[in-house]
Amino acid sequence: MYTSQRSVAPKKLERKNLETMAVIVLVITFMLISCWNLGATQIPTTSFKVKSGESFYLDFKEPFRVKFLYLLYKGELNFKLLVGRPADWRKVNSIKISDYYRWINLWIGEKTRFIKFSFSTSNGEIVEIVAIGENDRPIKIHSIIDEKSELKGLETMIEEQVYIS
Repeated sequence: MYTSQRSVAPKKLERKNLETMAVIVLVITFMLISCWNLGATQIPTTSFKVKSGESFYLDFKEPFRVKFLYLLYKGELNFKLLVGRPADWRKVNSIKISDYYRWINLWIGEKTRFIKFSFSTSNGEIVEIVAIGENDRPIKIHSIIDEKSELKGLETMIEEQVYIS
């Protein structure tokens, strides 16, 4: 005589499917919540196009101990970073960088009123410059000055300074 036994496997399988679906729904829900507003939603839209042979300097209006500069750039930049004052510059570093919308940290570590950028073979753009002082707080850049008074649009590199407290 043939007796059929009821299998318990389909109920276990059904329960396991429900648990799997619940975990998937929770993971997707968590990812959507955690990724909401992740990252920068605004970036500076104006920039200064740098050409070979150009130079300019930052004026802080008074001497500050500048730890470093943050520089947001795109393209290829090849420049010397100098400190001092007009007609008396001292080289801090030579920098060659190439990337797209990247922040770079440029070490200064000196007390100065002026910081000069002197570009050799460059074909890129500087989007923003931020100076950081010894207390790790931003230093307001008073102005950017072109030694030849021919460059237009230098102020676009520091226009976000109004947000510095």
